[in-house]
Amino acid sequence: KCTTLEELPNELLVYVFAFVDIHNLFNGFWGLNSRLNNIIQSYPNLSLTFNKKIDPLLMKLYAPCINRLVVQTSTAFELSQFNNLHTLILCDRNCDHLAQIQPKIIPNLTHLSFLLGPEFVAPSQLISDVFSNQFPSLRHVNLGCIDESTCDLWTTSPSLQFVSILSCKSNFVPIILTSCPNLQHLQIHIIHNNNNMVASSSSLRNHPLRRFTIWSDYFELVLN
Repeated sequence: KCTTLEELPNELLVYVFAFVDIHNLFNGFWGLNSRLNNIIQSYPNLSLTFNKKIDPLLMKLYAPCINRLVVQTSTAFELSQFNNLHTLILCDRNCDHLAQIQPKIIPNLTHLSFLLGPEFVAPSQLISDVFSNQFPSLRHVNLGCIDESTCDLWTTSPSLQFVSILSCKSNFVPIILTSCPNLQHLQIHIIHNNNNMVASSSSLRNHPLRRFTIWSDYFELVLN
């Protein structure tokens, strides 16, 4: 006797569906019946790599289930549809994508990373939001280069535990530590023509920082 899909228990379907890519899962099973729809929508913490192969229209169906999003395309989409998003990783530079990274659009963000190369400079307003607790759940940021003139607008961001910044001047380190009183790991790339690194070390004395990784074109130093 052949067993049909409808005869399988929910637990087995959930197990099987866990091995299927989320986009293929919705493309193949969504809309067949209400039972399958409910099972598919029961996945609360899914990861998606958004690339040119993903259909943005179909993505709207499962966007609320996505917890971790990796963007590898400049294709337009609305971040607001990912209302359960905690982790955002951008691998493709797109002004519209960057403009949507706002507290009111993705308020539950915990991890934010820009993998956009050494020349990328994050938007000033976004940097100000990150270091002013506008993302109250944000714990981990990999920001690339930042405009250091924005620090006058910073307040504090007690939720941040990991910060990684490229091309940061050493005298900027105390400012980061002041803005992040609970920071556990700071990782920075010092501009090679700035040799005032020792000046920043005093700022570590009264801070709960557990790990400080600093490197330039000529050296790398890790303090635990």
